[in-house]
Amino acid sequence: MKTEQIASLITAVEAGNREEAGSIVAADPAITGADIFVAASMADADAVDRLLAADPSLAVASGGPHNFQPLLYLAYSRAHAMWPRRQEASERAARTLLAHGADPDTTHAGDWDGAPPLSALYAATGVTNNPGVARILLEAGANPNDGESLYHAAEANNRECLELLARHGAELSARGGPQWPTPLYFLFGYRSLNPNTATATAGARWLLEHGADPNVTSYDIEETPLHLAVRLGRSVEDVAMLLDHGADVNARRKDGRTPYLLAVRCGHPDLARLLAERGATEEPTLIDYFVGAAARADEDTVREMLLENPGLLRLLDDEDRGLIVEAATTNRLATVRLMLNVGFDIAATGEAGATALHAAAWRGHRALVELLLDRGAPVDARCAAYSGTPLDWAVHGSHNWGQVPQSEYVAIVEAIIAAGADPGSTNAGMGSPEVAAVLERHIA
Repeated sequence: MKTEQIASLITAVEAGNREEAGSIVAADPAITGADIFVAASMADADAVDRLLAADPSLAVASGGPHNFQPLLYLAYSRAHAMWPRRQEASERAARTLLAHGADPDTTHAGDWDGAPPLSALYAATGVTNNPGVARILLEAGANPNDGESLYHAAEANNRECLELLARHGAELSARGGPQWPTPLYFLFGYRSLNPNTATATAGARWLLEHGADPNVTSYDIEETPLHLAVRLGRSVEDVAMLLDHGADVNARRKDGRTPYLLAVRCGHPDLARLLAERGATEEPTLIDYFVGAAARADEDTVREMLLENPGLLRLLDDEDRGLIVEAATTNRLATVRLMLNVGFDIAATGEAGATALHAAAWRGHRALVELLLDRGAPVDARCAAYSGTPLDWAVHGSHNWGQVPQSEYVAIVEAIIAAGADPGSTNAGMGSPEVAAVLERHIA
């Protein structure tokens, strides 16, 4: 029973649930010092001192509900925010653990197969916003270029943590690894519909104001943050911010496409105008204008161009065909309907090797899912990145996206199953309780 109570307390503290954590402690005040892991999580510095005095090896022991070392529990703790008087205690506990041999670069495995390890510094800077503990870790030698801390501190716009990372040598423009993006590219990957976009954009502004280079490219396609921001239809203000900080308006990706061409192709005339005003010189092709009109759901222009050039659809490349997936991701029902009506491939893939049905199911776009299923979208298609089906994406989205009512996900899961998906082929545990109940009912 004590083990379950400790796990519940640690979970509550990591979630910042002060009411639940307080009730557990009120029922058993001694629980905060029951072992080194909960003592670290609760920032109980006195208990940490006592436990390490009795057994110094506990500083590097792994255990508790996550099988972490104590320093990780401390870094993931929100005790300092829940009870501000514990801020000093959390810093004291960090120093004590380090003095007894804890590694300032201690990590744990990421959340998915192949994910990079996540460090205590990442937790303190990008998750719990604990600059006091972050400073102690950095002064003890924690690596500020761990491929995660800067990205997520900026994503959360944790300014004090960003200042600390920069002072200790964080490289603001570098990729975190061979197949990782730069921090700026990562932040401009947020779409306007995401409720966290404004915060991530504020973090991007900090990076730019502190010298991050907007012209460093990412991935094999050698795309800059400006290419990405334009392609995803970020606001005029966001794109102007990149240009104001030196982004090359005529930069070419590996395939030769410039931001201006992407603005035309992706149906963003306001961005095309801005880029032209700022010196864009490229002349779009017939295909650029055609797919751009389709992306804008400009049916008259699309049909007129097809009448004059009946073979246009055969000239589309993979990125052109994948625009239907981006339209589904951003809930542009009219665009998807027009693309299907004129012959775009319903099984085309885009980001993560996902189809339009994957994208609409993940985001909870019920009307789009119903349209795609009605038009024969393959329910058994597997994405390239995770080998997941549209049903997998719907189930996972019900737990992780959370921007639409659960009733929409329930309807989406029901519709995909009715279209032939096997309810037993997915993991109900990945979904919300409401969606899990639907799956269980169908399996039974």
